[in-house]
Amino acid sequence: MESARPIERGREMETGSLQAPWTATRTTARRSASHRRNVGDRVFRLIAQTFALALLVVVAAIVVVLTYESADAIRTFRWAFLTTSVWDPVAREFGALPLIYGTSSPRSWRSPRRCRSASGPRSS
Repeated sequence: MESARPIERGREMETGSLQAPWTATRTTARRSASHRRNVGDRVFRLIAQTFALALLVVVAAIVVVLTYESADAIRTFRWAFLTTSVWDPVAREFGALPLIYGTSSPRSWRSPRRCRSASGPRSS
């Protein structure tokens, strides 16, 4: 006597659980949609990482060029150029501290205010 084959009600997955055939297509569609989205995410991540690396390379190149181009000045005036405030071209003494401080000071970041004359506002 032949044994009757049971009616297949679901598809066995790799995990061993049963899944209804009509849900398998939905799951596959969700996986392919998320895979497409993940490909876009991967492409975006690759582009963002490429630009971040390019930015680091550009900043490093700027530092190298500035160091190379300022080597003569550093040899001539030493590092005191950055720490002194005397600016006397006749005596060949140059100090950039006030200029550096003025540029980096938060006060210099504000927008310039209109200057008023000592005698008060102008009349038209």
